[in-house]
Amino acid sequence: MLAREPTERANNYDFVKDLILKRYMLNSEKLKQCFYRHQKSAEKSWRNYAHELNSYFTEWIAELQVKTFEQLKDLLITEQLKYRVPAEVREHFLYDWIKLKTPYELAEKLDEYESIKQSFRREIPKKNSYKFQGGVNYSGARPKETPKDFKSKFQIKKEPIHEKNHEKDFEKRRQLRCYECGSYSHLRPQCDKLKKNYETVASNESVKTGTDVLAPYTSLGTVNGIEMPILRDTGATLDLICKKYVKPSMFINETVWIRTPLEETAVCLPMAEVELDCVFGHVITEAACSSLCDF
Repeated sequence: MLAREPTERANNYDFVKDLILKRYMLNSEKLKQCFYRHQKSAEKSWRNYAHELNSYFTEWIAELQVKTFEQLKDLLITEQLKYRVPAEVREHFLYDWIKLKTPYELAEKLDEYESIKQSFRREIPKKNSYKFQGGVNYSGARPKETPKDFKSKFQIKKEPIHEKNHEKDFEKRRQLRCYECGSYSHLRPQCDKLKKNYETVASNESVKTGTDVLAPYTSLGTVNGIEMPILRDTGATLDLICKKYVKPSMFINETVWIRTPLEETAVCLPMAEVELDCVFGHVITEAACSSLCDF
């Protein structure tokens, strides 16, 4: 950088200082980018980071010679406008982009650009359009066709007979049939073979009565001295007994509300003390008394 300068200038401190500052001085656009894009590093404190941002901002507005509040307001509004300008429009103002510091000046230039752009829009030519002038042969014009070319171009090609039959078979609607027996007279839901299979399965199923289902959980014992079948280990939280097997002295002056899965409303039943002699041994428990059950 100093090799091109004369010896007396290269040894001048003030000249060298101004030359170096001019060489490495950032313009207003670079200072603005440093202000917006500057990131905090891990080894620096927030105070240092704030000082760096303040320096970039001060140098930025000083480069643009912003000294009053109105100038600062115009600068911020102008930057907001510049941020909204599309990239293809921004390219037309590269030389004046940094110099635009007021919003109305920028807005006026953008409006002028859009009005000029609309006036220079050309009409899109229609597709397959040709212009002919007598005695002039254009390279883009369609060549003249002879009757021979026209005949060969629109000649109908004869197709083989087997290909036509194949297309007819392909377009022919497929006939529906039963997927169970393969018959075309009915579909699967109406198939007699399927009905016979259902009847066979239904006949092989044995119907179990309520006593057969509860047999694994039923044992013979005595309740209040009366021998009867006892249903235990069903997962119920409360025992149930018929009222006719309970003496008045066995009631304990307590009631309980019970609702079975088959009923919509709950029923209030009295509680009684019951003695059981079964496979579990001699048990004294409390049970709800109902007149609807048989045990």
